[in-house]
Parts: sequence; C-alpha cells; structure tokens
Amino acid sequence: MQTLLSSHSVFKTSALFIGALLLYGCSSTPEYYQPQVQTLETIQHSNPQTRTLAIAFGGGGVRGFVHLGVIKALDEANIRADLVTGSSIGAVAATLYASGLPYAQIEKIVIGLESGEIIDFAPQSMGLLAHKNLAKWIEHHAGVNQIEDLALPLGITVTQLNRHQPLLIHQGELGKAVQASTTVPGTFIPLMGLDSIWLDGGILNILPVRFAKALGAQKVIGVDIYCGEQTYQAQNAFGVLLASNRLQSCALAKPDQQLADVLIQPNFEPKDPKSFAESRAAIDAGYQATLLVIPKIQQLLASPK
Repeated sequence: MQTLLSSHSVFKTSALFIGALLLYGCSSTPEYYQPQVQTLETIQHSNPQTRTLAIAFGGGGVRGFVHLGVIKALDEANIRADLVTGSSIGAVAATLYASGLPYAQIEKIVIGLESGEIIDFAPQSMGLLAHKNLAKWIEHHAGVNQIEDLALPLGITVTQLNRHQPLLIHQGELGKAVQASTTVPGTFIPLMGLDSIWLDGGILNILPVRFAKALGAQKVIGVDIYCGEQTYQAQNAFGVLLASNRLQSCALAKPDQQLADVLIQPNFEPKDPKSFAESRAAIDAGYQATLLVIPKIQQLLASPK
C-alpha cells in the first residue's frame, strides 16, 4: 500500500537499474485487459442529470489518506453522494465509498493494509512492480466483481497510451479498472489490450469532476488532494522531475477545479511521498478541510437544481 499510495511520485530508482530492466527485463505474459471506455463527450450525450450529488475523488499518491477524512466529515454531517468518480488513488477511495461500506470499516480496511497483500516486486521491461493482487483485494472488500453491482454508480478514469484524451470506465470488471487507474508509468506493470497499454488515470485527468457531471450529477464535490498549496523543493534532478510532473497534472486539472460546485483542497503535504507514516495527519487534514465547507454543501443541497 505504501508504494501504491505514491502513485504520483516517480519510483526512486537509479537510471542504470531502469536501463538494465529495459534491456534485460524478465519476460512474462502480460495481463490482458480490454475494457469498455468512454470519452467525456460520448458520456455527456447519454446520461441525463438524474443524480443529486457526486463526489470526485482526485489522485495524489500518499495523500490518498486525505480522502478518508473527507468521507468521515461528510458521513458525520449525514451528507451522502449518490454517484462517485475516482482517479488513480482516488479510484480506490471512490470504490470503497461506492461499495456502501460504513466509514469505520473503510478506515479499518485501509489503515490495516500491508503492501505485500497487493504488490509484488517483479521487475520486467514494462515496470518494476506487479499489483494485480490489488484487483482481488478491491473486489473482496467491495463484495462484488462488476462495477454495475456496486451500491452506487462509479466511474474510474484511465489513460490509454495511444489516445490523447482521458477515458472513463463505468462498467465491467471492478478490480482491473482500479488496477489500471493506479498503474504509475515505469513503476507498475500495465495491463495490456490488443492495441492498448492501460495506465494511471491521473496522467490526463487527476480530478474527475467533469466526468461526474457527464454521468448525470447535478452537483459535484471535488476533492483535490494534489493541486492546492504546492511546495517545490527541487534541489536535485529527482525533485525537478516531481515538480514538473505535478505542474503539468495540475494545469490539466483546472477545468475540473472550476466546474466543481464545492472544491475541497486540504492542506497536507507529506514529508516523504513514498511513506504513509503520516496517514493520521492526512486523515485529519481532510476532515478539518471538509468541516469548513459543510455549511456550503448543505446550502448547495438545499438550493433548487
């Protein structure tokens, strides 16, 4: 889980090791995956606004613990979404929310997870880590293996390497959709289709607010855990790479930020982007930030469509 939650951090490995993997990577049959995906435009033309409230859970690596605090505060205020979308680590949060599990159980599941349950070190030419067990883990805890069977409608963003626009999965295999959405390029071994390589949903859409609207939500709470108060400590090449990647992702996120009816941007920046030692601080940051906007959300829900 520690490595999975660092989904928007480049795996800290030397260039020589990466080069060796590319040249001599272990050969194995990649997992096949050919989901039904839709673009923003095609979804907009097929889904009337029939849902009152959606939550769009954004990506951001180890900051994903922030989502727990957001869910906790909304739950205490008796504010329930009837549709959710998620990108990257936000896809994990969105899935657990859509399962209908109570908050206390969701927190217990996430806090108690050991990385070995879902991640294996299996270096190949396409990546360093295998996280196919994540698919089994998410389906086990959600209690279903098809997205359509969840308690709430769910949309998960993915990136297809040879297409230049964000894509959404909202039906089909639940576990593999989450696995694809959390596949950090160069770190996790991607799922492969006939002519497709499926990668992290946050590459092109880190905050899926527009997708939530397109799926039929009248009002959307956007939970942006990545693009709020940013600090750039680019003191070396690794830091410059991280900062550049974040700058690009957040520039692409602006249309979704602007379309959110309520935008939650908790003030949490991990000291180590690969560690979840600060998970409790992250949860509290999400909780406190959400408490501040509860009156605004309640007012929003009380207003006409």
